Amino acid sequence: MTRGTMEQREIGSVLVVDCGAVMTKAMLLDQIGGECRFVASGEAPTPAGAPTRDVTAGIVSAVKQVARVTGRRF
Repeated sequence: MTRGTMEQREIGSVLVVDCGAVMTKAMLLDQIGGECRFVASGEAPTPAGAPTRDVTAGIVSAVKQVARVTGRRF
């Protein structure tokens, strides 16, 4: 790759995470035949309240659920 150019690669999968006030949701989408298709989802409580105020635990838990269902590693 030369300076100023970007390598173009096709995206095969997208992992989307929504951190809500109560629940965190993760959703896996795959590109199949040029279209995005739903593969799996997971959800977990969002521990954003005191004393932790950290949504990371909810993200990790929701993504682990998607990994268990699909057998994929993230």
